[in-house]
Amino acid sequence: MCHKTFLWIAVIIAIILGILSVTFNQSLLTIVLVVSRFFEVMIPVLGVAALLKFIACSGSKCCCKGAGENKSCNK
Repeated sequence: MCHKTFLWIAVIIAIILGILSVTFNQSLLTIVLVVSRFFEVMIPVLGVAALLKFIACSGSKCCCKGAGENKSCNK
């Protein structure tokens, strides 16, 4: 239930921002442009970091499995 609510909120916000970006002029949307640029830069960096983590942990027993638990890598 919570995941669907979060999804609908995100979709509604995206639709509202899309409509606002079409109807208003660019000087009124500076905060939207700043946030958009922030995510344009952040998402590829996080994607590469996730890919490198996957490559590093795929061939060996990695301690990153079991988040929050103190497991020994020497099992």
